[in-house]
Amino acid sequence: MSRSDWLNLAIFVVAVVYSLWNRRSREAPAEPPDEPDAPPVPATREDASASRAARARAAELASEVATLSARLETLRGPVAVLRRALAAQVAAPLQALQASLERGEAALTRGDDPRADLALLGQRLYALGIVAEARADTAGAALLGDADAVADALLRPLRQHARTLGHAAFDERVVCMPTSPGFESVILGLFEAHPVVFTPPDFGENLHRWAAIPHEIAHVVWHRWPGFAAEATTAFGLERRPWLPRRDASGVYRSRIEDALAAWLEELHADLFAVVLLGPAAARGLAACFATPEKPALAVTARALDDLTYAPHPPATLRVRWTAHALHRQGFAGEAQAILRSWTRQHGDQTTLTVPLTGGLVAEVTLEPFFEAGCALVDAYLDRAWSSLGGATLGGVPGLELGPGRQTQVTALAQSLMMGIAQARDAALLLAAAIEARERAPQASAAITRALQRSIHGLEAGERRAEDPRFAPQASASTGGPVEVEELAAALALGDVLTQRRGAALSYKNR
Repeated sequence: MSRSDWLNLAIFVVAVVYSLWNRRSREAPAEPPDEPDAPPVPATREDASASRAARARAAELASEVATLSARLETLRGPVAVLRRALAAQVAAPLQALQASLERGEAALTRGDDPRADLALLGQRLYALGIVAEARADTAGAALLGDADAVADALLRPLRQHARTLGHAAFDERVVCMPTSPGFESVILGLFEAHPVVFTPPDFGENLHRWAAIPHEIAHVVWHRWPGFAAEATTAFGLERRPWLPRRDASGVYRSRIEDALAAWLEELHADLFAVVLLGPAAARGLAACFATPEKPALAVTARALDDLTYAPHPPATLRVRWTAHALHRQGFAGEAQAILRSWTRQHGDQTTLTVPLTGGLVAEVTLEPFFEAGCALVDAYLDRAWSSLGGATLGGVPGLELGPGRQTQVTALAQSLMMGIAQARDAALLLAAAIEARERAPQASAAITRALQRSIHGLEAGERRAEDPRFAPQASASTGGPVEVEELAAALALGDVLTQRRGAALSYKNR
């Protein structure tokens, strides 16, 4: 096996270990409170050995922290957030754990085991090392800094709205991390303060891939905005187990569409929220990434999570049709029809879904009832005055929705980008404009991409690339030789991402 193959295998193993650890920590029953008068359990020889091993492992991690900290000090560009995460999420808790271990074996005599804490700190340190090396490469630093800027721009209206409501949501920004196309995801538990968004590395080649960012930001909202997910599942009557169709005593399979919607609700939210954030650009990007014209049957196939329940991702055809319905609701009827026409040209006129049954079987069912039930859910989602948002609809949160009014700004920016002219504007508007420009002039995709990358001011990148007299450009930092990009493949992709098909090798190509 090559060096990159060994590293990919190691990344996969680490990801599985972390996934299992995370699942175990969620599922473990609560420990009963300590009895203050209970006599201590005598330490055994095995306890002493485990304590020595824990202290040794903690010392190894401390050395690795010092090495990475020194490495980050040598880098310019978008690494300040990594320094903060290293200090707060690894170094500080590691020092506290070391102090506890050095005080003796008292913790072990109470039945505590520091290995889980050490494993999590090691995982965080490993992830930071991956991101640091990605950002040490000149092209990687520029693209990930731009991705950070887009994510921050998309979250800004929510951050400001949270402050008006007295929430502390989204005070710390997202950290974008490279992964293979098709592995886009978000992890919320790795760094407590910084959601980690896995983003595709081929931004320089495929503008549509940028639509992954608002989609993943929507997952952050689902899990981090106080009460949002609970309100959605309750208000829409989807607090249920997402059962697959099951055979009754007469041998007939029975199911309810609501069971499938219960499984798909978070992904549907992420698609719709992306459309709210980025308008037609999000819908076009998602449709382009979902398309499987070489295997159109995949677009109407629902998946099972296990032998009893639906997997969380709806069939692609439903997702595209639902986002088109949302676009139409937002006032983009022409754009919605264009997306649907393009989808039908690539996949045909699809009228049935393939759904999983218990026992490993599948069945073909009519698509239209699923579509209509989903559209009713879309309408309720967009019309709802969300209690968790202070009584506002999504369109009522100031600056959140990219509606027809702001789309006029997008159109004007798109014209400049098509001409290769960079603009110093909000990163989210620039992204929407670049995707719009590509739609109008696909033959100018390379020039549009270059103009976009010159326009976006990557967070902490230390430079302003747009031709704007208000900003004085600085020389790019020299970072030495490029990173072997294959070493970043599938970086810590967790959960259902592990079950997906492998994407292409990573590349930071800029045309």
